Amino acid sequence: MKTRTKQTPEQSRDYALRSKYGITSKEYLEILEDQGGGCKICGKTQEQQEGKFLSVDHCHETGQIRGILCDHCNTGIGKLGDNARGVRRALQYLIESGDDSLYRDEYEIESPENRGDYSRYEQLLVYSK
Repeated sequence: MKTRTKQTPEQSRDYALRSKYGITSKEYLEILEDQGGGCKICGKTQEQQEGKFLSVDHCHETGQIRGILCDHCNTGIGKLGDNARGVRRALQYLIESGDDSLYRDEYEIESPENRGDYSRYEQLLVYSK
């Protein structure tokens, strides 16, 4: 009878990444580094996710890896249908409901005369109908 050697957590993680996504742990870390070290959408790091690894986001039809996401962003995209159309519809809903956060960033709010001018985002919304 063949005895099985116990895998280290790193070996288990590498095996899971290879079997599910076709990448190594090293490639995972390279993708993560290339996108700034955190979630590709919100920037949350593994440490900010209580040490839990960030998720490999991929197209369920093609298997192509899109990026590394935190649990919240990965789940959010999934709940919106895992496609751009669902995300556009959600964006359109928020804009039409008066959400002006598209005009704010972390440091300042754009001038009041620009608020309500959604022309910059028109192309995002055109394809959602």
